[in-house]
Amino acid sequence: MDNVQLKNRAIRLREEGYSYSEIERALFIPKSTLSYWLKGISLNSDQIIGLKKRNLEKGSRGRFSNSINLKVRKVHREQVAHSRAKYEFDKIINPVHVHYPFTTVIGDTRLNNLFVTGVSLYLAHGGKTGGYFQFMSSDHQILGIMIDWIEVFLNIDRKSIKYRLIIHESYKDQDIEGYWINVLGINKENMQKSIFTTKGIERNKRPAYKGSIGIVITNIEVFRRVMAWQNLLIKYYKGVSDGESELLP
Repeated sequence: MDNVQLKNRAIRLREEGYSYSEIERALFIPKSTLSYWLKGISLNSDQIIGLKKRNLEKGSRGRFSNSINLKVRKVHREQVAHSRAKYEFDKIINPVHVHYPFTTVIGDTRLNNLFVTGVSLYLAHGGKTGGYFQFMSSDHQILGIMIDWIEVFLNIDRKSIKYRLIIHESYKDQDIEGYWINVLGINKENMQKSIFTTKGIERNKRPAYKGSIGIVITNIEVFRRVMAWQNLLIKYYKGVSDGESELLP
């Protein structure tokens, strides 16, 4: 079509109630040209209502499409995380000669024991919701084991691990945070803002009370990996008890 035909076609489409964007896509005419050609044409109330309805429908379709794409990407990431976790789990639990994909070298038996201990502790005391790794304990020895476990199996330097103190508010005047920094050998900069509670303790009855420490790792890939190990461990031991474990030689 020549320019006259294009202009007439654009005018007809506008008079039928189409938006500039719709006409642009149909005729491949820039909006600046359309604005010049169509500046004297107004839409009636019915056409405006129809145009708004189409825009709402397009927006709804776009949001639905984006939602589907996000879900597909999430499922894919979870599948990748599970595959990686299963590979690592099999390498540790299955007693064969393998190259361990971790930075710290430990003898086979100790590596196996530490791995199972850490996953079991997380199964008992770790956070299962929220989308990030969170483990809490009031026992410095258990916390020490978990810090070692994180460094070995999650390949996270202990110097970058974040911590949060949860303690009764009646202990605000004591340097409980300093106690934990000392006993765990962590940097003060790695302590997040403490959480104070008013429930569950009478100060005069718990002289040794030091609150609890939460270990916090906000990387969702770490969380997915640990959750996969946890589920694989449950499945493994259920298989052992049933005599059906796929990991047994």
